[in-house]
Amino acid sequence: MRTITNKQELIERLAEEIDMSNDESWPYIDLTAQDVGLRFDSAWADKECDADLDGHELIEFEAKNSQESFGVMDDFSRTRSDYEFKKLFRALSGHKPFRAFRACVEELGILDDWYKFKDEAMLKMSEGVLSDYGVDFIDGRIVCTNPKNVHTFVYESNDDL
Repeated sequence: MRTITNKQELIERLAEEIDMSNDESWPYIDLTAQDVGLRFDSAWADKECDADLDGHELIEFEAKNSQESFGVMDDFSRTRSDYEFKKLFRALSGHKPFRAFRACVEELGILDDWYKFKDEAMLKMSEGVLSDYGVDFIDGRIVCTNPKNVHTFVYESNDDL
């Protein structure tokens, strides 16, 4: 972990964690360490990895869900030429749309455009999450103006189970 030093870094780091989140992981802000991270469902990760968070003040966020991911792909498709849109729409409408979309983007040679678009979408999502949860960067620190969104993390070791 490294301490976040400005608001733009906070937005960018949270955007990265949101992008990596899924059904088994979710992003958080550690107000104690002044950092951002990703927690994992105990079924998918060693519970010991949470030990260093014991006693820390955290704000945990819901993971990006597949509908949000699908929406970003759909939005990207709508920015493309008619030819590309039709191919991307077909990929998103078929079997295994995430895999088909990726293959189509590669086939069309627009992978870099897709990554740039997705990165921008994750930054916007990050800014929205920060606003919704009352998180800001003030006087050199990450702060939360809504105490209902902050909780003290309590580590429970596997030995206690």
